[in-house]
Order: sequence, then C-alpha cells, then structure tokens
Amino acid sequence: MRLNFDTLQDYLGETCRVRRFGPRSREVFFSRPLLYEGGGEMAAGGLYVARSETLPKRQPPEGVGVVCTGQRLPQVWTSGTQVLCVPGESGVLSLFNRVQEIYNCLDAWDEGLRDELERDEDFDLGRLLVLGAAQLQNPMNVVGQNLQTIFTTESQPDGDGVFHLTSGTLPPSVSADYAEEIRKVCRLERTITVPYLTSLPLPDQQSYCNNLYPFGRFMGCISISSLNRPFREGDFPLADHFFRCFQKGFLKYLRNTRPEISPSTAALGRLLNQEPLSVQEQELFQLPPGSYWRCLKLKERPGEKALPRDYMYGTVSALMSPRVLLTLCRGELAGLVQVSERESLEGLGELLDRTGYVCGLSSRFQDIRRFPDYLLQAGCAVENACRQPDAALSFFQDQILQYMLDECAGKLPVESLFSPGLLSLLEHDRTRGTEYVKTLDIYLKNETSMSRTAAALYIHRSSLLKRLNKIERLIQEDLQDPDVRLYYRICFALRENRGGGTD
Repeated sequence: MRLNFDTLQDYLGETCRVRRFGPRSREVFFSRPLLYEGGGEMAAGGLYVARSETLPKRQPPEGVGVVCTGQRLPQVWTSGTQVLCVPGESGVLSLFNRVQEIYNCLDAWDEGLRDELERDEDFDLGRLLVLGAAQLQNPMNVVGQNLQTIFTTESQPDGDGVFHLTSGTLPPSVSADYAEEIRKVCRLERTITVPYLTSLPLPDQQSYCNNLYPFGRFMGCISISSLNRPFREGDFPLADHFFRCFQKGFLKYLRNTRPEISPSTAALGRLLNQEPLSVQEQELFQLPPGSYWRCLKLKERPGEKALPRDYMYGTVSALMSPRVLLTLCRGELAGLVQVSERESLEGLGELLDRTGYVCGLSSRFQDIRRFPDYLLQAGCAVENACRQPDAALSFFQDQILQYMLDECAGKLPVESLFSPGLLSLLEHDRTRGTEYVKTLDIYLKNETSMSRTAAALYIHRSSLLKRLNKIERLIQEDLQDPDVRLYYRICFALRENRGGGTD
C-alpha cells in the first residue's frame, strides 16, 4: 500500500531519531522506495532512500520524497521537498531495509483487511474492527442509526493471562446525562461525510470518527479513541484507509445481517401465513394514541438493477427499525410501518430511490385483525408503483377509484355494461356529429349546475337546456334520479379508463 510521510516518520521514529524537512500533506502518498546511490535522475512522485552526501546539489524534482542518512543535507532539499533525515552512522542499506519493513508490515495489514472483505458467508465485521484497532493501537466503536453500540473492541485475557483484542457489543457504561450529551453532538455531526475529530468533550482523549452513509443515508458511525496512546499524525492516513475498508465491510454486514426473530416478527410471519393470532400476540401490535399502522409491500422497480431481496430485507430492517417491521416470506418483502397523523415517510422514499425498489402502502388502520385486508391494498399499490416511472411510494388511498373501476368491469367489455339509452346516445353522436355524450358527462361532473356546464361548453344556458331535453328523450331516463346520474358517471369513468374518452 502507498504510505503518507507522516506514517513513515512515526514508524521510523519508534527505533531512531528522525528530523523532518519540507511541507506536510495528508494527501501525498508514496509507493515502495528505491535505493538512490547518486548520479541518476529522480522521478516525480518517487520515494528514495539515500545518503545525504549523494543527493544532487540542484533543485530536486517536484513531488519527490527522500529518506536519508548522514549529517549534511544540501540546502536545496530543506524547503520544498519532503525529507526524513536519520542522523548518525547507520548505513543506507540498513535504513533502506527498515523502510521496507514498514511497508511490509502495513502491506500485510492491508492484505488482512482485503482478505476479510473477500469473505462471504463467514464474513465478520467484528473481526475487521479488531484488525483496525490492533494496527492503530487504540480501541474502536461502531454505533448504529439510533446511536446504540453495534460493535466495540476490548482486551480480554486468555487462560495464560495474555490479553487479546476481541469484539463485543457491550458499550462502556456512562451516566444518563453524558449519554444525552453524546446524542446531541452526534445529531449535529451526523451530516459530516468525511473523517473528523469529534467535538464531544472527552476526558484526556480524542475520538476520530467516520459516519456510515450507505445509500446516501446516515446509518451509524465508526470511531477510534486515543485511550491507549495519543494520536500520532501518521495515524490519521491509516485510519482514513481503514475507514474506507470498513464502509465496504459495513455494506456486507447489512447484507448478511438478519434481524432477530422477535415475538413481533414471529407474529407478523403468522399474519402473512393467514394464521390467527392469540390475544397475547395481538397485544404486541397495540399502538399509542395518535398512531396507526400501514401495511407495506416492497418490489424491484422494473428495468432497474435493484439490491437482492435478502440484502434489502437486512438494509430496511437496520435503517428503519423499530418503525418498520419487515419480513421476507415466500420471497416477498412485506410488513408494517408505524405512522402518526402527521406522518412523514421521506426517509423510506429516499432509501427506495437508492436501492431500486418501490413500495406500496395501504390505508391507515389500528386493528391488527384487519391485516389481511390491508395487505391486499398494499399489494395493489405496489403493482401500481411498478407502472409509474417516478413513484417510489404508492398509496392505495390515491388509487381507490381506479381499483373500483377495474373491479367493476372485471373481464367484461366495457360496452356490455352500457344501457340501451347510453348506446343510443353514442350512436346518435357517431351518425349525426352531435356532442351529447360530452355534454352529459360535463353536466354530471359539474353536479348538474346549468351555469357551470354552459360555461364549460361555451354555449348559452337555453341551448344547454334544449340539449339536455333531447338527451333525456334519447336515453329515456330521468336525469333527476340520483341512481341514474351515478350509473352514467360510472359508465363514463369506465370508458375513460379503457381509453375511450367521452368526446
């Protein structure tokens, strides 16, 4: 792996005295060094190990890094070039080997991280965390979206009394006041998308953090604390590298994580299997005042590359719990979401947009015994969402009329539901070029208002009255009868629904 000069300085400084010259930058990294013995050209971006006496007296190329022995460094090398000088009598070959050992050590660490990330079924996020904590010599902690600890590293003694790093899930105990202070700071800092030193006041230590943002949504935070030793400048580039690896590992953790089968989850599975619930199970779904349930169903958006369903199951459960109760039953993602009277489902919508899914939501309800009915609503809504190019969330209440129209006609041709009077009206318009169907439709949509209907048709009120009289003679029905008006409105809606229109 490529190393920052700060990291090289820290590791060299563990065994010898090191002097530093030139600018400092966390963004500049060097690959493995070359041994420089004088006379040759140095390439920009290269790292060289040399004796100070062999360095050229001319201005070095920009972006060169040098680790050298000796007492006398040419003046041109002390300002614009990153140089680590190790004074004394140590030979250049021993220094070169020492630098190589640093690279070997950190390459082995990086290989261990990549090996862990390449695991599938036996991948362990805690093991990845231990690799990071061991190299950086400080404990690490991971919290979820609700700021509850998911993993933490700790030293545990074995049978011989030797301490080993392990990962656990039990956070250190803190007072209620301090816990609330932590939550306040985290709420402010959760919008930060790059590694940062937290502003949380910590006794005699610092905490270097990186928020976890899979799918563009805050889902937790990983932190390393200077509990064992103070941070060195070279720790930050290594921590940044580890954080990038951990972000990838966190995605695998989400995919492989299955929510615990809680009593509520088990009861939800029984509901989906159309099994009756006991009184005790029904009590699990009791809601506080002002809260409601909506059934939901998730489905891949057609034509998009979506996450696998098991991956989506773990992701939604991790991100939206406990508000969303989800299960994967017979290959379908379905469940419940708790909402209030002033509900906001923006978080769910954003997640769906980033994962290639759509969601169908039922009307609100409170009695869990009505679950099967509302699950059918969610199923209808999600199918409608699949037909809409821009809809992530689809509410059944917005489609009730459409559903009723679809069910009304069933498999019959729409025209077979038309009365002889309506058929006569259609035939009169076709053969005589009149607009009686359109007139009747607008008249009914305007709640039989003569003035509004005349204005919509751009005709005089008296002309409208003549048309309506003619229409009643043709259909041989009384338009003052509310059942007659309802029938014709349904027929017109069915015709529009099938693309016939009323013109």
